Amino acid sequence: MSDDSETSDGLRIELNPTSAEMLPGASPVEVTLSVHNRSRVVEQCTIDVVGLDPDWFTNPSRSVALFRVIASG
Repeated sequence: MSDDSETSDGLRIELNPTSAEMLPGASPVEVTLSVHNRSRVVEQCTIDVVGLDPDWFTNPSRSVALFRVIASG
């Protein structure tokens, strides 16, 4: 994943840092996923971590509501 990407449905996704290397016995690594709703629709987004043993990570919120931002002009 690049620094940020936008999906066809108007969601912008950012991963910071874009990659992380974990070694056995080393300190935990924190990665932050940000999802921004740029569409005109309220969305519900489910976040899954694929390819890692579930004992290796903590996902504090598997599902998030993405309200739209209304810009005043």
